Amino acid sequence: MPISHVADRCGMAHSYFWRLLKAQASATLAVVQRLADALEVEPLALLGGSGQVSSTVDRPRRPRVERAARARGQPGGKRS
Repeated sequence: MPISHVADRCGMAHSYFWRLLKAQASATLAVVQRLADALEVEPLALLGGSGQVSSTVDRPRRPRVERAARARGQPGGKRS
């Protein structure tokens, strides 16, 4: 199936679909589901398909204040 037909089957604008393909736009879970339905695959297949969650998802993020402070060379995110 031509790629442009996938956008039609999903009911989305071709410009948005192409931005998704070029990684210039982010897809919501609803869009991933619509794409999976159009392609007749499981949504996980579009997200890597390994069945495992990426380690970046599992890793807790530091609060922004702490990250910014560390970037300025202040340990622990504490202001002096």
